[in-house]
This record gives sequence, structure tokens and C-alpha cells, in this order.
Amino acid sequence: MKTARHTPRPAATGLAAAFAVALAATAQATLTVSDVAARQRWPWNDLVDIDFTLSGTEAGAFYQVDVAARFPGIEGDEVAAKSLVTEPVVSGDGSHRVTWDLAADHPGLVTSNFTARVTVTPLGDTAPVYMVIDLSAGPTAGAGDYPVRYTTQAPDLSDDTCRTTEMWLRRCPAGTFTMGCDAYESESNGAWKSHEVTLSKPFYIGIFECTQQQYYQVLGTWPSYYSNEDYRATRPVENVAWDDVRSSRTYWLSDGDVWANGFIGKMRTRTGILPLDLPTEAQWEYAARAGTSYRFGWAGVDGMNLKNYARCTNTPGPNGKSVNVSDTTVTTDYGTAKVGSYPSNNWGIYDMLGNVQEMVGDAWHRYYPTGDGYTASDFTDPRGDPYGASSSSLNDRIVRGGSLSENEAAQTVYHRNSYNFQAKARTTGFRVVVTVK
Repeated sequence: MKTARHTPRPAATGLAAAFAVALAATAQATLTVSDVAARQRWPWNDLVDIDFTLSGTEAGAFYQVDVAARFPGIEGDEVAAKSLVTEPVVSGDGSHRVTWDLAADHPGLVTSNFTARVTVTPLGDTAPVYMVIDLSAGPTAGAGDYPVRYTTQAPDLSDDTCRTTEMWLRRCPAGTFTMGCDAYESESNGAWKSHEVTLSKPFYIGIFECTQQQYYQVLGTWPSYYSNEDYRATRPVENVAWDDVRSSRTYWLSDGDVWANGFIGKMRTRTGILPLDLPTEAQWEYAARAGTSYRFGWAGVDGMNLKNYARCTNTPGPNGKSVNVSDTTVTTDYGTAKVGSYPSNNWGIYDMLGNVQEMVGDAWHRYYPTGDGYTASDFTDPRGDPYGASSSSLNDRIVRGGSLSENEAAQTVYHRNSYNFQAKARTTGFRVVVTVK
């Protein structure tokens, strides 16, 4: 850890001159950054506001902001500003600001004597922007006790912190995609018939299924069937109901109307993020497809080699036993796999297929979007059942992605199934989303 310390400038000056130079690293020669200023908040604290002016942007385009710094007298190359407390995404010409938590990246470092570089690049589908929720305060935390930061640096998968006391979500762009499957009648078990869906807002989705340790950090319980204490922390939580996670009510609710003592309710209170929720069915499939049209989400993957990409068909997993703690006779690694053990999809999201099937918020319905009663608005940010209660079992919810006990047919990006909102199963878990408002 870098420990060099420098005497800060007087409070009136702060870090105003620390970021004297900005660089626009982009293929667009006209995109420029100017008027860069950085100021440490007074009274002296850990946050640095970085202001800059952006020009030459394209209408409607979004850009990723990266900040890096170099500290005189400290060995090593330029270091990235990993911990931002504001989203590092900007749009449009004019003034912009991002805020850096300097102390989170460099504990104990007090300095105003450094230079920094601001890089602005077009935000494409594959550009990594992450929201990180710090769960380390645990199940007794109060309002505001789960800090949120943003980073453009991928998590270190060799360190299980990203699977246990932090929750990492990756930004997915707004866009239009083809949802469902033309062969739905013969092979997809209730999948939607192919149709275009538009998601008008970007959203962040968990890069992993919620793990047992993360669930404990929020609610203080270990409900899962696969409960071997040597392995459970990094395995997905299962054996929980939609009722436990979101609400016992029978339909999609308004953003502020969830069960306060459920997982989503606690997360909203402790982060202050009201749009945090289960994904809609459309958000889930969009993230699973990750900009592709492949049946399993990857090029060159079929039923023969899917076991190398997803935990399925009850074969041994890749990294150690995860059997029920009471089952002492099992010597192989049957059970759920540590999240992130298999390759991610194109957007850096893991286990969208296999391991555990995942809850979404929508009520179950088998009507395809071709009949009377559907309008164009039903295909923009769809949520719930556009036909209403008459076409849906009010007690059933949708699960997506297949599970460890299902075969390849259930592992497609369009496969759908239903389950009761109060049911619990060792094959069912969830991940969360935050929709950008």
C-alpha cells in the first residue's frame, strides 16, 4: 500500500491545480476535454471533485470517463482512480463532474502534489462500467450504511471479496433486441415468439448470482440447501422465495412499494437506491444475450460443450464440493458452483445460464405477443403481463436461465419457466438490477 504523505495545500487552494492536464483518448479527433479542475472538499476529506468541459460529442452518445494519477516520490507507474462515487458516464457537450474517493484507493495518502489524466472514450456495448455496493457493514446495518462506488476496472476474481462482502453490477446500455425464439412451439418450453423489445434506459445488473454470503450480509440468515460451510459463501443463494426477496404481493409494484424486511427492501434502505430490484424478464434476456443472437449466448457453443460454459446436468462442478452440510457421504463436487467459475458472456456477466435458475419480477403468462390486446407500448420497457390477471396465474412468477439439475434445453437465453411466488427450491436464486433513471 502506498504510504507516502505530502503536506496538503491550504484549504482555499485545495487540489485545484492537481489536474492541470486532461487528455481525450478517442478515435474521434474532434472530441476534446478542457477546463479541468480538481478540488478536494473542505473541510479536508476523502473526496475530490473533478470538473471538466467536454466538446465534440455526438448527439445522444454516452462517454466513459477514466481518471489516472501520478504521485511524485512514490514508486510505480501511473495509477487508476478506481473508486468513483458518481457514475463515470457523461453525455453531451458542456460542463461535467465526477467525484473520486481518493482514500478508498490510497488509504493514508494525504497529498496535493500530483498530476492526473482524464480520459474520455465512447461508451460502447463492451466498455466496462461497474457499480460496486459495499455490504461489509453486515445485517445490522442502518440506512446509508452500504456505500456505493463506481469503477471502470474489472473485479479481481482471485479475491472473493467481490463475491462476498461486495456486490458488483455491470452497466448494460439501452437498446433494442430480438427477444424470444421462432422455434418456440417445439423446443423452448413456453418461450416468447420472436419480437423486438426496446429498453429505453441503461441498467446495472449483478455480474454474479447473489451469493450465500451476500444474502447473509443483508438478512443475516443462511437459508440454502447447499450449505457446506467450507464452500457456501461463494455459491449462489437458493432455497429462497420471491416472497423473501421482494414481496408477497401478487404483482409488479411501484418502485417504493416492496416488503421493507425483504432482501430488496433492505438493500434499498441501506444504499439509498430506490431503482434497485429484480430484473424484468426483458432486462434479464437482454443481459443474457449480451448483444448476440446465439442460442446459448456464445459463438461455437452447443449442447455438446455447454458443460464447459454453464453448470448444468448434475455433473460435477469445477472447483470443490458444495453439497449439503449434512450429507457426509458425497465425495465429489455435486451441487452449485462458485459464482464466476465459468466464462462470462460478452458483457462480462457470469452464470446467466446454469448454476441456479433466476427469479425475475414478472408474473407468469404463456400468451405470445401476437394476439389482440398488445400495442407498441407493450414492447418498450415491458414489465409484467400486458393482458392482466385474466391471462396469468397471479401466484406464479417467471424464472430464467436453467439450473444445475437441468439439461441443455433449459439453458438457452430464451427458455422460460414458472414457479409459485412462495415456493423455495435448491435450484432457484436471483440477481439484482439498478435501472438508470
